[in-house]
Amino acid sequence: MKRETIIGAIVVVLILAGAYYFFTQRQRREEVGSVLISPTIEELEEGFEAGMGIEVPEGVEKATLTDVTGGAGTGMATRKFEAGAFEHTAMASLPEPGAGQYYEGWLVRDSDFISTGKMREMKGGWYLEFSSEKDYSDYNQVVITLEEKDDRLPEKHVLEGRF
Repeated sequence: MKRETIIGAIVVVLILAGAYYFFTQRQRREEVGSVLISPTIEELEEGFEAGMGIEVPEGVEKATLTDVTGGAGTGMATRKFEAGAFEHTAMASLPEPGAGQYYEGWLVRDSDFISTGKMREMKGGWYLEFSSEKDYSDYNQVVITLEEKDDRLPEKHVLEGRF
């Protein structure tokens, strides 16, 4: 009788330990599954090329743009200075801005912001192209802002990235 009680107690402990392990592992998997994993630059490039019908040129520097608002926006930027011409593009997957608002791109060096223009909506996202004879290659940060006033001052930062 004593032996049966001990074996029964061991079985109950093993069942409780197994149940505890199962539920803690399940919760851990759910937590890991809820973590947002940022897409790679290659995945972003492929997605924007397919969605917008554009082709990112070869030989350009690329930067991933991440959402700094806590949202799910994504983007990428390119730049190249060659033969006296600076070329910069930005592509973004962002929600439609509110009435009277628009997205604007910026190149940043320290606290110096250069507007690269308003983004235009295209099938599959938002896009801008910027060209200049001046070399902005030392502007290593890219910022996309949500703007309400056309005053050449950056407003709410939405996406940010670095070359």
